[in-house]
Amino acid sequence: MLFSNPRVLPALLVCIGLTIMILRGNELKNLEQWTPQDLERAVELNYALDQMRAGQAEPLNPDQEAQRKIEIRAEITSTFVEPQRKAREEFEQAKWITGAGVVLMLIVLVLQHRGILRK
Repeated sequence: MLFSNPRVLPALLVCIGLTIMILRGNELKNLEQWTPQDLERAVELNYALDQMRAGQAEPLNPDQEAQRKIEIRAEITSTFVEPQRKAREEFEQAKWITGAGVVLMLIVLVLQHRGILRK
């Protein structure tokens, strides 16, 4: 019975889309924005910290050093950059959902006005 009214589905799409947009927009506003320079600086700092924690162990050869930096970059990306990308993607999807709900609502209203759909 809930969906017997043709305006319910478009209204739900608009409400869900707006809710997700608000939540993800707030999350994006509060997340720190990472630039490539910030990411590179964080990799270098974390690598230096790893070396200090290891103490005076033998230095790594260039291949091992490069591999360790790749691992550190992957850790930083998954911890800080990936949530930002995911939130931005969900925000964009929510804009499409909201837009689809608005268009569908307009179509329903026009069809009801012309008497094709019941009110």
